[in-house]
Amino acid sequence: MSIALSTRITTDEIALQFIADYAPKTNIQEQGVWVSARCCRCGGSGRGPWIQDGGICYACRGANTMNAGMFLSVRKFAQRVKQEQRRIETRKEQAQYRKERKIDGQRDWCERNGHGRITFAELDAKRTAERAAERLVAEDCPAGRVEITGTVIKTEVRDSAYGVQYKMTIKTDSGYIVRGSIPAELQLISESVEYPADEHGPAWTETLQRSLKQGERVKFTATVEPSSTDAKFGFYKRPANAAVC
Repeated sequence: MSIALSTRITTDEIALQFIADYAPKTNIQEQGVWVSARCCRCGGSGRGPWIQDGGICYACRGANTMNAGMFLSVRKFAQRVKQEQRRIETRKEQAQYRKERKIDGQRDWCERNGHGRITFAELDAKRTAERAAERLVAEDCPAGRVEITGTVIKTEVRDSAYGVQYKMTIKTDSGYIVRGSIPAELQLISESVEYPADEHGPAWTETLQRSLKQGERVKFTATVEPSSTDAKFGFYKRPANAAVC
């Protein structure tokens, strides 16, 4: 652009240059610039798809404004173009501001959770690279009855035709990943919480029950079947002797 939006349109020459820069397809005639005055609600037909009052447009009161219009001087038309360009620039600035706020929010979250001041996209790329490096050193999933020791990656509850099922995904110490039902011993874990004596009474102990949490280490024996599409992944069934370790 050869002319700035901050330029004041004080002459026809400036207006023509402004139109040429920001609205180059404008048809300029001797009388000025023809501007359509067609109704923006009904498109100029005076009617609409609504049935009240016979479908008469409430904006133009049923008038046919299909060919309505008027001539504007090049200065007035340039002022319109300038206002529209300012609105466009304002929307761009607001969109850029919202984008920067979003990126800052992602970086703040990653920093609070110990990932460094990075965005979600960078965090995903980092995790993908880490998983790829872990797969290179991970052992292949075995088959048969094996002892599994690892860390809980995910737990989930599924409602199926056989009732509610509790599933978990384990990353074993050998590197491969297995998925299956949560053993009955781990569906509800009992914990004892001790409360010291105070002015309200003597010390006492309360037994609470909780579900299995992500990040906990578990150990159990199960029958493992490797996946047909991924040598580092498998499914286990019939878990026994499960415990949190």
